[in-house]
Amino acid sequence: QQHIITPNSALGIYSPFGTLKLLKPYQYVGDKMLALHVEHNWRTTPFQAAGINFMTDLSIDFLTGISVLKMWNDSDYFKNNSLNKFYWEVYTSFSRLFGLFRVDFTYNSIKTVGVRAALAILF
Repeated sequence: QQHIITPNSALGIYSPFGTLKLLKPYQYVGDKMLALHVEHNWRTTPFQAAGINFMTDLSIDFLTGISVLKMWNDSDYFKNNSLNKFYWEVYTSFSRLFGLFRVDFTYNSIKTVGVRAALAILF
């Protein structure tokens, strides 16, 4: 029987969609979790409308996103972990730089600012 769960956090150089970029492993634990991740790729919409085609020509993605997390802990494990507040983070990213890399600029509810270089989604 699984007693605790923890949200996916970005480890190493790969941060796929659905991970929390600035959250450390086991920073939030509990037996119930609700997470929402919303991300949008702006590459073609405003830039092509403004006649800025170099991003599309180079296949560079401009992404914005927000992730929200709420956890509850009714188990007997990690009782000292305070989970009363929602955790959130907003980010903007440039992806497929040189066809391979992604750079994320992130701010979260703990007032932490982070920059992460990662491998981009190739397809």
